[in-house]
Amino acid sequence: MQPLLSRHTLVVVHRWAGLCLAPFVLLTALTGAVLAFYHELDHALNPQLMTVTPAAQQLTAVEQLAIARDYANHHGGSITRLPLDSTPGQSTLFYVKGTDQFDQLFVDPYSGQILGQRTHGKLSESWRNLPGFIYLLHRKLAIAGTTGATILGIVALVWTIDCFAALWIAAPPRSKRPGRKPLWQRWQRALTIRNSGKKLSYRFDWHRAGGLWIWLLLLMFAWSSVGLNLKPVYEAVMVPLFGYQNPNHHLPASDHQRDSSLDLDFAAALTQARLLVAAVEQDYQVDIRAEGTLDYNRNRGTYRYRVNSDRDLADDQSKTQIFFDSRSGERLLVTFPSGQYAGNTITRWIYALHMGQVFGIAWQLVLLLSGLLTSWLVYTGVYLWWQRRQNRKLNKLSPKQKTAQKTIKKDKPDSYSSNSVL
Repeated sequence: MQPLLSRHTLVVVHRWAGLCLAPFVLLTALTGAVLAFYHELDHALNPQLMTVTPAAQQLTAVEQLAIARDYANHHGGSITRLPLDSTPGQSTLFYVKGTDQFDQLFVDPYSGQILGQRTHGKLSESWRNLPGFIYLLHRKLAIAGTTGATILGIVALVWTIDCFAALWIAAPPRSKRPGRKPLWQRWQRALTIRNSGKKLSYRFDWHRAGGLWIWLLLLMFAWSSVGLNLKPVYEAVMVPLFGYQNPNHHLPASDHQRDSSLDLDFAAALTQARLLVAAVEQDYQVDIRAEGTLDYNRNRGTYRYRVNSDRDLADDQSKTQIFFDSRSGERLLVTFPSGQYAGNTITRWIYALHMGQVFGIAWQLVLLLSGLLTSWLVYTGVYLWWQRRQNRKLNKLSPKQKTAQKTIKKDKPDSYSSNSVL
């Protein structure tokens, strides 16, 4: 009797998990490869929204917000985020809530002109929204609400578990048999693709070796997707193991009936946020270098001031967060993307790697290639399963039936029945 987690059992689990996951992994791998250059594509397709002519004078962030809010309010929408970082020659993007007409608004930071609006990813508006549509496919299967994200979260959880099963069955088995090759030589074989002229063997080598080459990347993609889409499951693992802290658990509870009439407006809140910076730098011994955004949460009664500090993973990120009360301006919580809690540092790193937010164009190219290779792994996995199924059907035929059938080449490698990596 074989043990519950025998090699054979893991092969069966991996095979059927891989087949169930294949459509979703293929979709996210291909869309992810494109999204490695999302911003470049979006700018290329929408220069009329993204690009402006620089001028000597630029409107303040609050002045731009007033223009954007007036326009959004006229269309039944609201704006709860104030962008504070600007790039010369680029428009300011405001996110709009509460209206079905659009959810993104673009403002010229020099003239205050409304350059245009769009619904992110809505192809029926314009084919130029294609990068956004690809993002929605990748993020939540382009399904409204949370259903698509939940489906992908479950897929990611199964994929995470399957990554470990795949690694176990792809690793050379232990053996004390006399004359057995050294372990390093067996690992070398597992990592090598041999072109023996046999299609099945060649694809099997690609499936196993390719999966081993990018195994850490696959695990990073899978587990970070759990964090993005199945937060309770992610926290159930990361809190006890690494001390992960969710900021929302340390802030006032959300109250939809809360009276917000006494809350600070954005101008006063921004002044207060800037006053809090000096104390944060002194209390936490950090260097705050640039502003990112100021977000208002009416239901919680808080403002979140995002800035770039020496705890951020890159100079163009603003993941250091200062939360303060929207009425009193009292500081409530400060979080850093690294160096505060091990679980949060790990989370920030895998998110940044997943989204191509570090290491510049070099990492974008890695994401592009890894997306293509992951797609190839999906294909080879399905191909191996299909050929194995066809061979098994052929073996059940009588000699007379086999003669009548078209000859199927049998080039299954020795280890095929017990090794596979998706």
